[in-house]
Amino acid sequence: MSDLHPDFTFLFMDYETFNSTPRGGRASQFAGIRTDSELNILPHRAVNLFCEQSPDNIPSPIAALITGITPQKIKRIKAGLEHPPKGHIEAHIEVLNEYEFTKRILGEMKVPHTCTLGYNSIRFDDEFTRNLAFRNLFDPYEREYANYNSRFDVYHLVLATYVLRPHLLTFPNAKPKETGEIDLHPRTGQPMPSFKLEDLSKANGATHANAHDAFSDVEATIFIMKKIKDGDPAFFEFVFSLRDKSVFVSYLNKIIPSVGQAKKPIFHISSNYGKENDVLGVVYPIMEHPTQANTKIYYDLRKEAKPLLELDAKAIHERLFSRADELKNKGLQRLGLTTIKANQCEVIADLNENGSLLDTFSIDKKTLRDNLDLIRNNEAAIKEKLNAVYRNEAESVEQDSDLTIYSGGFFSKQEKDEMTRFHGFVDHGNLSEYDCSITLSRLPEMIFKIKARNFPEILSFEEKSRWTSYIKQRLTDASLGAQITFTTYSSEMAGQRNKDLAPIQHMVLDELDEYIAGLKNDYAIETDN
Repeated sequence: MSDLHPDFTFLFMDYETFNSTPRGGRASQFAGIRTDSELNILPHRAVNLFCEQSPDNIPSPIAALITGITPQKIKRIKAGLEHPPKGHIEAHIEVLNEYEFTKRILGEMKVPHTCTLGYNSIRFDDEFTRNLAFRNLFDPYEREYANYNSRFDVYHLVLATYVLRPHLLTFPNAKPKETGEIDLHPRTGQPMPSFKLEDLSKANGATHANAHDAFSDVEATIFIMKKIKDGDPAFFEFVFSLRDKSVFVSYLNKIIPSVGQAKKPIFHISSNYGKENDVLGVVYPIMEHPTQANTKIYYDLRKEAKPLLELDAKAIHERLFSRADELKNKGLQRLGLTTIKANQCEVIADLNENGSLLDTFSIDKKTLRDNLDLIRNNEAAIKEKLNAVYRNEAESVEQDSDLTIYSGGFFSKQEKDEMTRFHGFVDHGNLSEYDCSITLSRLPEMIFKIKARNFPEILSFEEKSRWTSYIKQRLTDASLGAQITFTTYSSEMAGQRNKDLAPIQHMVLDELDEYIAGLKNDYAIETDN
């Protein structure tokens, strides 16, 4: 990696969270370990941050059981009464309110020439970062591209390794806790692999004693990436280079010539295809996405393509955007339509150079040819339908300003100037003197919630009353972005209590029940449970 800037560093990171949805969900812990380009850990550059919880959110019992973190535990860590598990690397531990937590994380990510990465970070951790930043009025995207910065996902690298260089890692058998039995491939009958970080790190010789502690997970992520990089540097360089949008587009144009000859299929490696399909798609490029930049629409040629001709745009839309359980209840199959984004660290490969994979993964070549011919012979009609389908892609109308990162449009220059002014008051410790100069905007409401969550001591009597009303509504009305309301909390808690749990797990759930009882008491909320 000699072409990288001398100041280039990797920031390996991981979140633990109280909720599984980035939009509206809340983080509990962030860990970051910085390395140089050769994955040597840099001393005194690791951070281990915990986020104090505000009362407008209910933690998920499932999430708490996974992480072992409760709001009370965070308070004990802050008071020095409890210490988080220690990794092999010393890190400064801080407990911060959400505003300072977010500011601290973005400060790490925005160091020039930083590549921020994690394990399944593009879909989960990066979305948490974006939503944290947006909710606290920081730029959600700048850290991904400014100052020669970038992002990457080790999970994508692991999937690519399984498909293209399987000898580089030991892939343990997948063994779901629900059944305790090894998952078998539906076609071959062979054991399917586990891509869980905890399983992979143990199978490949890493010490990963504290799975789902963010700091321990980061150490395991570094170990896995280093094993792949050291095992085949050229392969690692290829996958890593695809994080750069210009490199991705250049490589895509090389393997799918668009001038003077017919387009051809490529391999796309993604968890979207599922382990039953070996996380591998054989996809044909149909068209540019009509509304999303850097995005193309493809069809997985292993899936029956006739519905593209037989169904109208409304029926295709239903097959594409309905939830899996809804399709199953209606007896419908999802179509092979997929999108590939040039700026999402996607992994693609040339079909000609890797054609042996068709035999390796027992992919039926006749099915591929038949579907390819059908699409090519009817491409104009298919494009016309898909243009209507994707232009009408459902976008929810959010009821809460905190959830409008993708639906509310970009902030205006006037709003951005006001946000800078707001941050200045926070930085100088005189937020109580701040008054928002913009009225016709979502900005005043968002600023109010930042103040209430993080600096409640400065609220006026009227603001305290308004905040109490908001808390009551959010914890009982799912439309305001809470993944869990009091009603769904009771249902989820009952489901977890019915499981065979260890004593320490019952203690975690007991603490959550205590926390929820406190919320109900503090805000005079009455429920049926």
